Amino acid sequence: MRRISVFLTVLILMSMSSEVIIKLRRTYYKALKNEKSIETFFNLGEKHQKTALGKAYFGTAKALKARESSWVPTKVSLANEASGLLNSAVKQDPKSTEIRFLRLSFESATPSMLGINEHVQDDIDFLSTHLEKKHPIKHIISAWLAKTDDISESALNRIKARL
Repeated sequence: MRRISVFLTVLILMSMSSEVIIKLRRTYYKALKNEKSIETFFNLGEKHQKTALGKAYFGTAKALKARESSWVPTKVSLANEASGLLNSAVKQDPKSTEIRFLRLSFESATPSMLGINEHVQDDIDFLSTHLEKKHPIKHIISAWLAKTDDISESALNRIKARL
């Protein structure tokens, strides 16, 4: 009886976890389209940064806040915090294509003078060989690939070929 109880608890936690991931993804998508949604995304990410993916989304929320900030010291501080969270998330789960994409989209748009975009090529290489055709955020990755000019055409094509 005790084993059944533990099993059911684990199942409930797993389903809550996937609900949180879906909510993070949806809120991320909204934040990309509407700067008023960034704060909601930030607050949600902050609550769920115990997992690698939650930490990556929180780092991405900080990156979006940095992008929208008009004060340079705040912009740089948030970018550094975002970088730390994204790198920590990759260390925690180095095989996650979602985390690697989030870091790539941040680092590739970051000015090189800040020195926080050293993983761009690694992430391009990783995504070019591991990205799944039916990835849950495929539509976001495809939209990013269609509009970014932060990576080379050949890198774009290598990642697009995986989708």
